[in-house]
Amino acid sequence: MKRIFITSLTSLIIVSLILTTGTISVQAAEKNENKINQNLSIKNGNADFISSVDIERLDNSKIAIKINTNSNYNGNSYNISVRGPGSINNISTNVPYHELDLTNYGTYNIYITVTDIYGISDSYFKNYHYSSPIQARFFETVDKATIGDEIKFNVISSGGNGSHKYKFYTKDGVIKEYSYNSSLVTKFNEYGEKELFCDIKDEDDTVKTISHKIKVIANEPAWKNENNKWYYVNDKGEFIKGWLNLNNVWYYLDGETGEMKTGLQDIGGYRYYFDESGYMKTGWINYNGEYRFFGSDGAMRTGWVNDGWTDYYLKSDGTIYKGWLDDGLNKYYMDENGQMRKGWINYNGEYYFFGPDGAMRTGWINDGWTDYYLKPDGTIFKGWLDDGLNKYYMDENGQMRKGWVKHNGEYYFFGPDGAMRTGWINDGYAYYFLNNNGTVKKGWFDENGIRYYLGSDGAMRTGWQVIGDNWYHFNNSGAMSRSTSIDGWKIDKEGIATPIKINSTVYVTPNGTSYHYSRDCTTLKRSHQILSMSLDEAKASGKNDPCNVCVK
Repeated sequence: MKRIFITSLTSLIIVSLILTTGTISVQAAEKNENKINQNLSIKNGNADFISSVDIERLDNSKIAIKINTNSNYNGNSYNISVRGPGSINNISTNVPYHELDLTNYGTYNIYITVTDIYGISDSYFKNYHYSSPIQARFFETVDKATIGDEIKFNVISSGGNGSHKYKFYTKDGVIKEYSYNSSLVTKFNEYGEKELFCDIKDEDDTVKTISHKIKVIANEPAWKNENNKWYYVNDKGEFIKGWLNLNNVWYYLDGETGEMKTGLQDIGGYRYYFDESGYMKTGWINYNGEYRFFGSDGAMRTGWVNDGWTDYYLKSDGTIYKGWLDDGLNKYYMDENGQMRKGWINYNGEYYFFGPDGAMRTGWINDGWTDYYLKPDGTIFKGWLDDGLNKYYMDENGQMRKGWVKHNGEYYFFGPDGAMRTGWINDGYAYYFLNNNGTVKKGWFDENGIRYYLGSDGAMRTGWQVIGDNWYHFNNSGAMSRSTSIDGWKIDKEGIATPIKINSTVYVTPNGTSYHYSRDCTTLKRSHQILSMSLDEAKASGKNDPCNVCVK
């Protein structure tokens, strides 16, 4: 091997040019010696530091460069220069291992220089061919064949370095050694699933392995008719028995004879239905004029079922139940089609209500609009209802009433909860007092020493009122005024009001705020000036308060 001492990268490039123009035969010779990696190695320098350089492909785009040095090397300076298709990489490192990404396929020139602590260098040059991965696949190859049939296997491949060779084999042994023929014609003498392998090798001895599975059968499985009965024969010529699935369709073949079953069949504790072609059916099936329901597993359903639209109850023979149904917990109504009803149902002139679960309701219910009370048999309660806590009134339609209700000429008031009210109430317009039986109290009414007056409509009166032949005054709370004077009226202890000389002469003092009907009123004895005027004039001048002595 020729040695050259290189002191700089410039010299390295010069050597590269010399090597490129003058050592082609050397490269070709070493390429033949190391055909696997297509490497060409030349040592340079005045020291034998580098023993070898290993280049390993890590994945589709990365290589690892490992520099192996001799025991006489004393240093840790490594310079790596990589020249390739469309890329240049210069790396300085203090470790003998480096990973590098390659961007394009082709041949790369790798220059390596190591320098010891005394400045003495040793150089190394190597070619590396970076090729695309081998891609390969079987094509136009069958997946199933009969014993003894000749089968052709074809492989198409690309990538790698140079031309490809192909080796075909099974796990039991090699069928054909490496050759440039990418096709194989062979046959199998045993039935079952077989797997054929093919190794594809390029000129770098890189190997790609692919495989293809094929099912080898004795005969083609098929339906067979004997004496107008259908059977299914497998690839060994045997009758299949029991369940059979073909193209996502289920069949049942008699467990002893293999005969295909049709109609209703009891299998393994369940009942199934197979049509005239032997297909296992699901969903609703009309059999002899009666509908039955078969689930997604094909088994006939009994009891409660939902077909995706509504609920049904199926009897033990699978037929649809219709009419009233009592399951021991609730009552249900299944209409003429067997559908479970919900909401209001008119049955024989009586209305019944069924909840979202279909169960007949009793007691209090709300149908989304109003409240009803349903008797134990489900019919609607009408009229007066006493639930032990409150009284309610359900009208002729059974609807719970609220607000004012007139019944037999008497008015009753029911709150927002429908309960009949007693005692004081306010309906939003006026106050009323309701007796213990809920009727409206009218006329005079005494409570806690206070007298009220409730009009003919029952409304509590306020302000001035004429009752009988007398005037009375009631404050804003409805309490009757007693023993006072209001607006020029004198009210006695019974509440009867009489006018006090309206617009007659009254007496006032210049600084006072009261008016007096008697000049001799004891409250005026100390007044130096007493003025007389009409009541209207006194009020106009601000004398609005009647004297508490002379007015009484």
